Amino acid sequence: MTVIQARPPATLTHPRSTAPAPTRPRRLGVTLVLVVADLAAALLVCFVGGRLSGVDTLALQAPVVALAWLGGLALVGEYRQFGSLGTRTRRLLVVALAMPTGLLLLAEVVGVKVAGVPVAVAALTCAAVGCTARGSLEVAVRRGARLRGLTHRVVLVGPAHVLPGVAERLAQHSHRFRVVASCPITVPSTPPTPTAGSSAAAVDTDPAGPPPAGDDGGEGEAGDPEIEACRRTVAGHDADTVVLVPDPVWDPLRMRRLRWALEDDVVRTFAWTGLWRAPAGRTHLDITEDLPMLHVSAPRRLGPTRAVKSLIDRAVAAAALLLTAPLLLTIVLAIRVNSRGPVIYRQQRVGRDGRTFAIWKFRTMYADADAHLGVLVTQNQGAGPLFKMRHDPRTTRVGRLLRRTSLDELPQLVNVLRGQMSLVGPRPALPAEVSRYHSDVRRRLTVPPGMTGLWQVSGRSDLTWAESVHLDLTYVDNWSLLLDLQIMARTFGAVVRGRGAY
Repeated sequence: MTVIQARPPATLTHPRSTAPAPTRPRRLGVTLVLVVADLAAALLVCFVGGRLSGVDTLALQAPVVALAWLGGLALVGEYRQFGSLGTRTRRLLVVALAMPTGLLLLAEVVGVKVAGVPVAVAALTCAAVGCTARGSLEVAVRRGARLRGLTHRVVLVGPAHVLPGVAERLAQHSHRFRVVASCPITVPSTPPTPTAGSSAAAVDTDPAGPPPAGDDGGEGEAGDPEIEACRRTVAGHDADTVVLVPDPVWDPLRMRRLRWALEDDVVRTFAWTGLWRAPAGRTHLDITEDLPMLHVSAPRRLGPTRAVKSLIDRAVAAAALLLTAPLLLTIVLAIRVNSRGPVIYRQQRVGRDGRTFAIWKFRTMYADADAHLGVLVTQNQGAGPLFKMRHDPRTTRVGRLLRRTSLDELPQLVNVLRGQMSLVGPRPALPAEVSRYHSDVRRRLTVPPGMTGLWQVSGRSDLTWAESVHLDLTYVDNWSLLLDLQIMARTFGAVVRGRGAY
């Protein structure tokens, strides 16, 4: 993406836009829709649930439960700070678990009888309905934002050599941000050293506010031509958002002066952290003695969470094997009739912590396929250490159908049952691949490989080697049970579309 350079205005006193940001009406509209949806869901769940369960008190107390539900969501900031879908789901669960206890305590104080268990069930049901509504609304808002241009108009400010990369990253979130201009800041070769009595010294000793008027030493916001240029650019492009991109040798004081210069405008100011896909649930601002730092906690892959994931994997795998037994038998017969050779193809793959295991698949190629690989190497269509060929002549007629529908991977349920794989995880790697891994890529091996994953729902064989590795590392760094559920839900659509399945 090419960063749009700012067009210089005619004068220094270009009128600054005071129109509200284009996303504010949308944000208010989304908030109103959520409040109405949450209220309606709470009332409906209480009335219907109370009538069906025979707990009349639940239906009678529906207004109280609904108000408690809305109040709890408001207290945790659900209607003020949108955040990611995962963050919002956690808020809903917190309120759903805390609300019944709060209502029971309140009932004891005022001497009113409350149906505790039905209220708890109603709260969890409201949370489930709320998650579904928010997911659907997020999809609708993204599509509407792209169609109607309801995005933040962003001006990037920072060293010229890093702005194109930041613009490309923001372009990946085009439903929220649109980079309209950039303001390159001259980076000094060495950080400026404040002198005694200068504005820099005054600001460093008193970080609560700007230096006294007129005491800027010639280098304050009024005397800095680049800050003035930024102010003109923001006004000239009707921007509502400024993203400051720090640099190790860029004087932080200039960032503060720019923030001061824009504080009277209807402009939001963000500082770019440079963290790649830092999960919202594991990041928080830690301020100690006026020293702001962004804390990123480690992913929860150990202890109880790993045990829960393993238990879910094996339970689902066992149930899936039982439910798909007739289908598995049909596939076995089709492979037998179509070509000679074993029904199951076993291949060595590398699992968690570098341990090798034999992965199970239905055979989709002729029995002597490996012997012909050397002849086809020159026709490899894949990047990196993986061999990919869209129309591989070694694939049988039944095998092409199995690959197209991903049914060839059903025997991997046995690997999941044995604990060698997971339902969701990075792509199972070949030993030849792992031998070429550098230290960063080996991080994929810290979790079990999966039958499906971000690579599966993002294009599979159509992905480049770098894209596949990036998705796997993203999963490792951001793993959660909720992410697993989201990937499993997306897998069905990916299988139906068949993108990259060859």
